[in-house]
Amino acid sequence: VKPAGTPDVCAVAGGGGCSALGASALSWEAGKLAAGQSYSEMCLGFVNQAFAAAGNSPSYLHQTTANNSLNAARNAGGFVNWNGSCPCGAVLYWSANNCNSEDGHVVICNGDGTVSTSGWPGFGGATHASITWLDGEECGHTPSGYIIP
Repeated sequence: VKPAGTPDVCAVAGGGGCSALGASALSWEAGKLAAGQSYSEMCLGFVNQAFAAAGNSPSYLHQTTANNSLNAARNAGGFVNWNGSCPCGAVLYWSANNCNSEDGHVVICNGDGTVSTSGWPGFGGATHASITWLDGEECGHTPSGYIIP
């Protein structure tokens, strides 16, 4: 786990890493979290602003909730149903459930089984939260899937 404020370095099976867009979005997020800006309960805004700062804010990130964004991403083409992992820089979604107030949740994948996520009451956000841990925070639900901007 990198210290706060250190941009994520992504590990992708078979080499590679993040696209320039994904790396830039993750770097922006790391800086905001290191500065104490958790974006508590604003996960979609957090992801949208990260990609906007990186130079690409797709329309599916311009929705009212993460669950609405998930549905728009599914309709955008290129959505991958959850298969146990996600590549660095991908936008990963959990659908609406009781643990996320029926709004869904969205994060950016680091490519190594962890994600960068905004905060919520009792959790300040992190650049390396494990997907498995987040499943527990999402009432045991696994992610719905991901899309690469």
